[in-house]
Amino acid sequence: MSHQEDPRAFLTAQGWSFKLRSGQLVLDCPFCGKSEKFSMHPEEGVWHCWACPEKGNLFQLCQRLGLSGPGIQRLGQAIQAAPRRVPASQVETMHQALLADAEGLAYATTTRGWSVDVLKRLKTGLRVDSRGKWLAFPWLRKGDCRGVKYRILPAYQANYPQRFDREAGCQSILFNRDAMDQHDEIILASGESDALALLTLGFEQVIATTTGEGALPAADVDLLSKKTRVLVPFDNDAAGQRGAREVGKRIGFDRTWLVPLPSGVKDVNEFLVGGGTREEFERLLATAVQFDVPSVLSLSQAFDRLEEERTFGTWGDLDEMTPWPTVNRRVGGWRRGNLIVVSGPQGTGKTTWSLNVAAHWAAMGSPALVYCLEMSVEELVQHVLCAHYQLPEEQITAEVIGKARRDLADWPLYLGANPRATGRKEVMDLLAQAVRRYGLKLLVFDNLHMLARSVEHRTEEVGVLTKTFKLFAMEHEIPVVLIAQPRKLSPHQIMTPWDLKDSVDIFSDADQIILLHRELVGSLQDQAAVAAAHGDADDNISPVTLVRLAKARHRASRDGLLYFVGAEHRFRELEPGELPAGPVERPATASRHHGYPDD
Repeated sequence: MSHQEDPRAFLTAQGWSFKLRSGQLVLDCPFCGKSEKFSMHPEEGVWHCWACPEKGNLFQLCQRLGLSGPGIQRLGQAIQAAPRRVPASQVETMHQALLADAEGLAYATTTRGWSVDVLKRLKTGLRVDSRGKWLAFPWLRKGDCRGVKYRILPAYQANYPQRFDREAGCQSILFNRDAMDQHDEIILASGESDALALLTLGFEQVIATTTGEGALPAADVDLLSKKTRVLVPFDNDAAGQRGAREVGKRIGFDRTWLVPLPSGVKDVNEFLVGGGTREEFERLLATAVQFDVPSVLSLSQAFDRLEEERTFGTWGDLDEMTPWPTVNRRVGGWRRGNLIVVSGPQGTGKTTWSLNVAAHWAAMGSPALVYCLEMSVEELVQHVLCAHYQLPEEQITAEVIGKARRDLADWPLYLGANPRATGRKEVMDLLAQAVRRYGLKLLVFDNLHMLARSVEHRTEEVGVLTKTFKLFAMEHEIPVVLIAQPRKLSPHQIMTPWDLKDSVDIFSDADQIILLHRELVGSLQDQAAVAAAHGDADDNISPVTLVRLAKARHRASRDGLLYFVGAEHRFRELEPGELPAGPVERPATASRHHGYPDD
């Protein structure tokens, strides 16, 4: 996985010699053996052979050759969504439009303070549509335009309150990315506006995030972690400082330096507009400090962290943990470091439920990974498409996949399945790399018991694994959804948290335990079952699903209901007429023997 988005490093790791020719990595084909017929894109890893029909991406190359390599793919990679390029003619047309537009140019040079020379170098442009005028920030890389981000001028903002827009289907890269090839010390700005301000001040080693503070392309995380220093002058507010710390976590706290802005100055662009000079900013760079050790906080820092969470919410832009309001009212918000265990009898939809949750996070822009030991990436992708388009598997045609390449290419949903990675340390190291490289906000692991390999000491191993996942969630400050299996249950029995298989430590270490239950409607009597088999019943298990919050450290135990659409691999809210006839009752055995602790 570590070489997934670094084709040169991947080829080197395999011991394959290659040449750079006409912008492509060229080597002998590992399939047909023809000399220098194998061509690979040096950044995207897409390859093909000129002599044989083989082609694909790095993940597929590893699969076909049985190589140790990437076990995780972004959804867009898995459906082979090719990033769109913006034609140079379009970029030039918008650039000339800005230079010719008095209103747009005055905003850029007077209101924002950017120099005309910098605007010309970065091909900053102007787009005019029915909503108004937009500044255009091209994302240039080695002469190609990988994407364009638009910011509406304030005079027209009432027409588009979101302020920002972007070219659909394009790859997200850093702004002024070429600068990273030329400097060992980098200034990482918070967005295009701050980068233009720093370039105007005369700093050349400037790059900027384009999709939010803390959001970095995975391949660039590796490159930034090798720089001498990465200086981060993010916005002078809680959200900006939180984003800066996220960058530090991903690049490495030993490489990242926080640049404090003057009191009362919101951001770098405001520093420029307020009359700030290069010499003054150099003095700010000289006062840059490294981050505190992430797991060690003073009491005042702990108060700051609590205030930040209360003021801005855990993630700021994600208020609902699942796609179902019924469930959200019960589970509340998942905190950084929470371990959420999901369980239920076979066939209740544990994987589907968790995959629906991860897709919801990704659709809201929060990177999520589903790592599954029971299904391939191809199967996971198919389930995502079925759920998103509400189609059964047989209707996932080439046309639907083509639509998904347009609709879902930007989703930060990562899917992992590497049957060769079976050891606890190997898997946890792989997951830790994924958190760092992709900036994950949620991890789903399916499932705990597949990772336990011991026969003689299985109970002890499951206990160690559960604690490992809990410590992982706390160390990386993300919620982890861990699917676990129940012990053998009797028909019609609703499991309790004490029915989790192999170890009581699962109950002890979990912050929340969510149990799924679907009622068996098929007959258990031999004669009746044979008679019923002549009918047309779709499923022996009811689609009405009990979702029980069986343990929560900060909430009472509560029940809810969802409807399982098995053919489309999704859950949905119940509709009128689908509610059970009577109230859902807690089984007597649960209250008598197990109880439902509310700690």
